[in-house]
Amino acid sequence: MSFGRKFHTRINLQSDEFDIPLPIEDKKGMFFTSNCVVNDGINDLSKVHVLHSGLDTVRQLYKLTMPIEFIDMMEDFYENHNGEIVFPFKGDDFYSNVSVPDDLSSLWINHDMFPDDILMDCRGIPFIIGSGGRSGYRWRLQNNELGITYFFGSRYADLSDFASHCKIELSPSFIHKKECRMIQSAMDSHIKSIDADFEYAGIAVHICADIQGWNMPSDFEHRLSTRSRRISRHVGVEKLEFEGDGACIIYGNRETITFGRVNSLQYSVYRKDIEILKHDKIHYWHEIWEEIINEDGEIVFNPDKPVWRHEFRFHHSVIKQLGDEVNGNKKDVDEWLSLCDIEPHLTDIFQYGLKTFRLDQNRTYVDPLWQLFFEDIEIRVPCIAHIVRRAYKKPGIGSAKNIQLYLGNFLTLAARNNFSPSKAVTLLKFGGLYHEIEGHFNGRGVDVFSYISEALSLRRLRGAA
Repeated sequence: MSFGRKFHTRINLQSDEFDIPLPIEDKKGMFFTSNCVVNDGINDLSKVHVLHSGLDTVRQLYKLTMPIEFIDMMEDFYENHNGEIVFPFKGDDFYSNVSVPDDLSSLWINHDMFPDDILMDCRGIPFIIGSGGRSGYRWRLQNNELGITYFFGSRYADLSDFASHCKIELSPSFIHKKECRMIQSAMDSHIKSIDADFEYAGIAVHICADIQGWNMPSDFEHRLSTRSRRISRHVGVEKLEFEGDGACIIYGNRETITFGRVNSLQYSVYRKDIEILKHDKIHYWHEIWEEIINEDGEIVFNPDKPVWRHEFRFHHSVIKQLGDEVNGNKKDVDEWLSLCDIEPHLTDIFQYGLKTFRLDQNRTYVDPLWQLFFEDIEIRVPCIAHIVRRAYKKPGIGSAKNIQLYLGNFLTLAARNNFSPSKAVTLLKFGGLYHEIEGHFNGRGVDVFSYISEALSLRRLRGAA
């Protein structure tokens, strides 16, 4: 698949003996030059930093026959508890690959309803059971602390059939810094733990690149070339619809733009720094971004500047088609159905996304950012041992909305009961969450006692108590 546009010549500036910077051609240079009239033919990306690139989400599909005992257990537990209680699933191979935080293992509840072949003699890990919702599966087992979600029981096949009855979804907190074989083994061993013979039915992945020092141009969606043939605008929701590969949807103040369909190849660019604030993942991602340093050993990530994520979401049907194309549709060659199948090809898959959704500078040259992505980013599953652990939040940070709701309701009741500011503060301290409240107000330069005193007075004056 041809890229369809020319690449720029990359250069770096190197000082001569008189300390005069001279342009030197360099394949890793951050100045992109061409005979293009835009910016006098020079594009400076020296302030652009790739903070993170790699797998963001893995969805592994399995074909299997659901054991009767397992079906009975799931139906019984779901009907009786409906997600109110957490419970463990156990498997020797699976949990030898997972380091369980003490605060998780202590939540284990041993239920008599579990058959002996599932309850093995090893550490328990809790999961919440719930409906599969729109996933197409009957049940969902979820543990966001470890970044693992299981979907069991396809709604489109009889439970006694050998069919695609399981999907395992892994989030970055599980994937990060684990080698491919460990990830695949962790997924497979859980299926083995329920005594089910299985086959791989497909693999879907999200591949991303987080960058800082770049801002989305105002004509971004117009310069992004796709296979689409028609664009129509819908005023009000800022929505662009395409024929062919799907739709382009613009959310908010251009903080998110998404192209394509969920059941094919989808590309999305969005403000990751805003998204992690909404989902309370600030400290987890800041820790990852701070791993990148410059030549002077300094951290390049600036928490006060935007971070843009460019994310390509490959449906399992697209991955299979890419594998068939690479293998020449030969029957004696393994299909791309598992994570280990596609590991050697992850960079090629990422580059396919760049070609399918290509940002052009003009009709001749590709945008320098796309060239940087194409030439510099290698997608691999790291071979570094990593212990899954919680990234604990600093008091009062990333919890503003919850603190305001908690404190607002408390102060209304305190005013109604005619508590003094001192008594209100004392009760808050005994509640065990005062450090969160203090951290929230200290970060805004506000004295907690003064705020509570004024809030109580205003509630009484307004009659809100």
